[in-house]
Order: sequence, then C-alpha cells, then structure tokens
Amino acid sequence: MRTLLSILLLSCSFSAYAGGHAYSSWSTHKWNKLGSVNYRIDTARKNISVTYYSEHSSNTRMSLYLEEITERAYSYLSSHVRLDECANDNVVVYELTGDTLNSRSVLYWYPWRDSSQRLYGAYDSRYTTARNTSAVVIRSDLPTRTKQRILAHEMIHYWYDMCVSGDISRSETYAQTFEGFYR
Repeated sequence: MRTLLSILLLSCSFSAYAGGHAYSSWSTHKWNKLGSVNYRIDTARKNISVTYYSEHSSNTRMSLYLEEITERAYSYLSSHVRLDECANDNVVVYELTGDTLNSRSVLYWYPWRDSSQRLYGAYDSRYTTARNTSAVVIRSDLPTRTKQRILAHEMIHYWYDMCVSGDISRSETYAQTFEGFYR
C-alpha cells in the first residue's frame, strides 16, 4: 500500500502525532489549531482521530459534516471494491486559502503537473512526517457545498489508501464518482 520510501521517511520521523501537524515543516506557519475530535465510523468499525487547522481564527464548519462524509465514503467504496483489513491513520485536515494551497513551497510533496495547475484539495499519507498520519488539505475560500464535495473526493482516497492493497492512483475514478453525490 505504501512504498518503501514512505516507510523509510516515516521511520526516520522524530515528530509524534499527538494532534499536531502532519508535516513537521508546517509547524512554522501560524495556522490555528481548531481542535481534535474522535469519530466512530460505524460501517468501518473504526475510530478516527481528526485534528483541524485553519488559516482563519474562526472555527471551521467542516467538523459538522466530516463524520457523515467519512461514513458515506467508506460505505460507497466498500460496495465497489474488496476492502482488506484497514489501517487506521490519524487525519489532519487543513483549510487553507487558494493562494496557500497552490503554493509550491507549501505543498512541496504534491506531484504538480505544470505551473498553471490549481488545486481545490489534496490527500497525502506518503510524505507526512508524523507517524500513522494522513493529511487532507482543502481550500477555505469556497462555498460549503463545494468544500463538502472536495472532502468527499479526498476521503475516498483516504479509505482506498487505508483499506485496499495497491496503487492509490486507482482510487481517482471512485473519488470522482463519489464527489458527484455532493453536487
């Protein structure tokens, strides 16, 4: 599921999760930690620890719909793909402005296709420096329904990464289909 490089990067990590940043280099940013929550995802029979960060000081509303979207994403994926025993990474959710999200120096790990590419969200577990941690990054300057759609897309990537052996890039078709439920 994860490459040898990922294992080496994680084993060399000195930072612990404990509700902190997914990437040690991101701790230098003045993003607000809005809190940590444990969700019970009944269909997956898993508890997921989620920590929220935002560039804004006000509380994000994403926590109001993350649990429901995560539950539905697992159900959708399990009805289309044979799932193995799932890993259980912590999740760190970042709500960042479009300028920050599309900064090549901030999302240094993202496989940018070209200089004009713009993102609305991203998922990563390969390059996080905190052990057993996945990151979901979503643009904060979008309407709620659009953020829900992007979160739905990224949570399919999360579940595929946690529960399916193989290349995570194969999850893109499922992610695109599932996000359609939030249009």
